[in-house]
Amino acid sequence: MELRPDYAGYPWQEIGSSAERWLILRQKRTLPFIGIEKVICVEVSDNKWNIFCDDEGCLLNGTVRVVAVCQGIAFSEKGAENCWPEDESICKEYFMRVKEPSVQKGDEQDEECESGFSSLITEGNGIVPQETEETANRQVLEVELPWRTWLEGEEGEFKPIVSKIHVSQVGLSTVLVEVLLKLEENREDKDKEQEKACTGCVSLPLPPEELMLVVKEGDIQEIIGVTENRAFSACYTDEWAKELFLQNTRKTRLLFISSRKGGERFLTASCNVDSEDKLSWKQPVTLLPLSYHYENKAGNFVRLSSSKALCRNHFICTVTTEYEQKKKKPSEESEAGKLTMQTEKEFAPVLPVRKKPGERFLKKCKNDKNNMKKEFTVVKIKKE
Repeated sequence: MELRPDYAGYPWQEIGSSAERWLILRQKRTLPFIGIEKVICVEVSDNKWNIFCDDEGCLLNGTVRVVAVCQGIAFSEKGAENCWPEDESICKEYFMRVKEPSVQKGDEQDEECESGFSSLITEGNGIVPQETEETANRQVLEVELPWRTWLEGEEGEFKPIVSKIHVSQVGLSTVLVEVLLKLEENREDKDKEQEKACTGCVSLPLPPEELMLVVKEGDIQEIIGVTENRAFSACYTDEWAKELFLQNTRKTRLLFISSRKGGERFLTASCNVDSEDKLSWKQPVTLLPLSYHYENKAGNFVRLSSSKALCRNHFICTVTTEYEQKKKKPSEESEAGKLTMQTEKEFAPVLPVRKKPGERFLKKCKNDKNNMKKEFTVVKIKKE
């Protein structure tokens, strides 16, 4: 299966499935009046989030605050005249050097460029120890990275955990900050949900599978995870109704750390494939199922080379065959009908009262017929 690299989105990029969900937070900052020599250390100073749940799902939003320390080169007034007059993008070319390939494939020789700028990758919230050689011209950079995601049909407590942090110098005075955030679900709540028997649900295991993932122009240094998403499900049975065939569109996405420096290091590669699964039933299928849910019970992966990875999956498909409907009592139905009638009357539009022509004159003479005769004069014209 050939995967193509995805575009690195800003300010955050979401990689998710029903089993696990990741967020990549990205932001670039430029330091004023200072040139960066190297990145010394980085740490997470704060990680806040909020959860809003309803019947349809959960909305999570939060902010991760990162503090990075860089060693700078301060430009004095005399030295400012000797600085490069070119733009920063042109100056960046002077920091690129050609790396000779270690393996030659026939007559083709691929030249790889490696940046001369400094970069740093840390695990979790760990603090890299600061150097004690020089303390002058150090610049402290504080970056706030907001994020937000929607989990449809999910219930329970989620905890965003900072997995990795990447800080890289991408210009003379520009710094790129990347944070890899993982949303972990509370296992206690998930175990309680699994204990509750689902009426009309049948779990059918699928045969184990092995996928060879090949990333086009890949430079994989470390694999973080592999996610599977399925959509556009459709099913049918054979003429004997003993087997159920489930068709869907399957998206496989690989989350990895790139070995190429000088830019984004937390990257993804994906591929869309149409798949078909065969589910065996003990009894003939009389009615088609209502919904389907895939869960990878035993998924692992191995990095084979800089562009290849082996993924092993063992999916279990949970099929919902019946839907439990709770019937209301007659009294509840009648009360609900009364409430709807009241609400319709309350919110009904009020029309203005239309007056009849000459109505005010008729009201004055309504009770007195004699006065009415006096006020009106009848004139007859005879035609000779």
